[in-house]
Amino acid sequence: MAFGKRIAAASRKACHSVRARVSRQRSTAATTTHAQPIESSAAVDENVVVGTVFAAESLTEAVQETASASSSSIETAVAESTTVAESREKTACAADVLDILKALTRDVAEIKAWVGSREAALEIREKVIAARETEVEEREGVIRAHWRDVDLAVSAFPACEADIEEREAALKDHEIKVEEREATLEWRKTKVEVHKAALKEPDTGIAMVEDIDRAIDSAESQQGAFNIGIALAKARRNASLIVIARAESCEEIAIADTSIGTETLVDIICATVDIKTHMRILSSDIDIAIKWLEALFEAIARAKSCKETPFAEPAVGADVIREIYDAIARAESSQEALDSSVGIAEEADAAVQRAIASTIN
Repeated sequence: MAFGKRIAAASRKACHSVRARVSRQRSTAATTTHAQPIESSAAVDENVVVGTVFAAESLTEAVQETASASSSSIETAVAESTTVAESREKTACAADVLDILKALTRDVAEIKAWVGSREAALEIREKVIAARETEVEEREGVIRAHWRDVDLAVSAFPACEADIEEREAALKDHEIKVEEREATLEWRKTKVEVHKAALKEPDTGIAMVEDIDRAIDSAESQQGAFNIGIALAKARRNASLIVIARAESCEEIAIADTSIGTETLVDIICATVDIKTHMRILSSDIDIAIKWLEALFEAIARAKSCKETPFAEPAVGADVIREIYDAIARAESSQEALDSSVGIAEEADAAVQRAIASTIN
């Protein structure tokens, strides 16, 4: 009786310890599955399964040992028992032990089913881990490709640095050229101011006007070229003033404003054309004077060959001859004045050409 109770108590205790261990392993596996990564949870599940299988095997062995011990104890107790009451107690004890064994068998079956489900879950997780490993390998390949790109960029960096240094050197040279051009521009601006100041000086303008006035007086004093000399001298005076002023300031104006400098060059060229036109007019006047002289000589020849010549009357003939000689003298004087005007015009044209050349240079 007491022996059977001890067996039953030992069996219940073993069953409760196995159940508690299994429940702890299940809770640990569930917590680990939600809290840890796939790799670590797989390791925990494997440990849990191994532990559970080991516990189930230990429980099976304990149950078998308990069953064998209980059977032998029951047989021994039944053999030794003499009374019906003891037999009934032993029989009831044996029934309890059999119930416990059946419960333990059911628990072992449940544990084996749970272990099978965990093994299937482990297989699924192993497949997931294999896929993750493949993905990791692909990412490692991408990372290696990126590192190759980085190595190429690092190897190309010295060439980029050399290119940057060359560009910096070129930029410094350009800055030096810009500074030189700015200095030249400042010097030219100073020169323009000096020229402006010189043009504003009254003595220079007065001396120029006095020279031109003396040229006008000299032209006015020439016999037979009064009107032509004054006109040419005045034209020369105005043209000289314009040409001198524009020739002195043309370079600076052209630097300050290209369009103004171009207009100034156009004006100088127009002045040159005007002077050449005057020269053509003078040449035409010279041709007219020559034709006039030729007409005078023809008139003299006709007068000499005429039968009713004025030489029959000395006074009239002398007057006619004096008039002819006076006309010849006036024509020669006009020719000299025209020649002088042509020279003046040629000098003005040369001055304009020099101004144009200096402006262009």
